[in-house]
Amino acid sequence: MRRLSLSLCAALALALLGCSSDTSGDTDGTSSSTTDASSSSSTTSADTSSSGPDLCETFTVELGDEPCVRFGVHQIADFVEDCGPVTCTPRTEPADGFLPDALSVGADCSFEGTVGEDRIGGWAQIVDVERDGQTLMVPFCAVQETSFAGYTVEATPGPVVAQTFDPAGAVALDSDPTLRVRPAQDCPGDDCSFSFAFTVSPGGFDPGTVVLGAEIEDEGGVGTLVQPISASNKMLDPELADRPWVFGIEVNYCLQPAGACALIDPNSDATDAFAAFAAIMQPQE
Repeated sequence: MRRLSLSLCAALALALLGCSSDTSGDTDGTSSSTTDASSSSSTTSADTSSSGPDLCETFTVELGDEPCVRFGVHQIADFVEDCGPVTCTPRTEPADGFLPDALSVGADCSFEGTVGEDRIGGWAQIVDVERDGQTLMVPFCAVQETSFAGYTVEATPGPVVAQTFDPAGAVALDSDPTLRVRPAQDCPGDDCSFSFAFTVSPGGFDPGTVVLGAEIEDEGGVGTLVQPISASNKMLDPELADRPWVFGIEVNYCLQPAGACALIDPNSDATDAFAAFAAIMQPQE
């Protein structure tokens, strides 16, 4: 696919019997890290002077409580001092993440296009932001909360989350990120089968540790697919130890009555629902 470093077809059929859910399936994938997007804090700076009170001598991007520069909400000017123009170059290595189809960051650091896919969730990409020869790596992101198809996806703690990590230690996703997927049409709780396939961009996580869980819960007689996401790495790649990176996952679903779902292609759009999740990893200062 256009931006993913690893593709895993992890489709399975899940059946819910009666009003309880004791059928589950886990699918290995790739990993990254996560924390609540609304409570994260990030400051990035490039210092070229050891003294002097002039704020413009040091190029700094102050994200504050925001995990990223978000499409439709922010501009890069919201986070930098007014010290002259900045330019942007999106990074394209596997650990740099990606934005959704039809959306990109232009040379002037503004978003170009819009979210061009029917997928609920979030995406993030690392972008080189430059001013006067000083370059910083800054996360940009996009979120889409609803779909024309009518199904719902709830991502907790959020569709895009941010987390810090110890460059010298093991890394893992925090805050127990979870996807909850509900069909557009009610599927009776005692007669549901779901299948799914997903692709992952592992970032700095060990691909073999990525797990997308699967359990059907009965909510008022309607089956909801609940999918916790986990990933880790005992030793981070040294090239990622002092820079931000992104873990991303995209999931395709078949949501039908029991027996109607077969194995599906993670690269196909011929499915019932689509979800996305991104975690932005920032090194501890």
